[in-house]
Amino acid sequence: MMTMRNLMRHLWHDQRGVSAVEAAIFMPILLSLAVGAIDLTQLSVMRLNLQQVANAGAAMAVAGGNTPPDNTTLAARLAADTGMAASAITVTRWTECNEAAQANIAACPNASDVRADYLTVTVTGSYTPIFSGPFGKLAQTTTYVASSTARIR
Repeated sequence: MMTMRNLMRHLWHDQRGVSAVEAAIFMPILLSLAVGAIDLTQLSVMRLNLQQVANAGAAMAVAGGNTPPDNTTLAARLAADTGMAASAITVTRWTECNEAAQANIAACPNASDVRADYLTVTVTGSYTPIFSGPFGKLAQTTTYVASSTARIR
């Protein structure tokens, strides 16, 4: 028969099950890191896609030559081509005369002014992380904006 002292000594030196306890301690940490890495990757891909859509819109405007499509048509074509909501795409135009922004985009005040017409495509998207973990207050839906500007004339 084993005395209490011998039993304690035997249990103290028994190594069986140690790896299971270690796995139970470290597995939540490793899984949190893996899910966090997936979240960061998805965020990066989403931001890259937003920038690509903005660049594609600016390229569409430049491809229109001297008469690029109007803002609404450009936003609608871009939304149809990319599958994004048209409400997430904003097209803004402005004119500069002698490198000074003008309120009227139709013409420069003087015929001798150097005119430049610009267009900016802005795309807005939001990202909600799949992992909130212990930092739930930090993992909120965030809105990101990408834009691309091109000289169209």
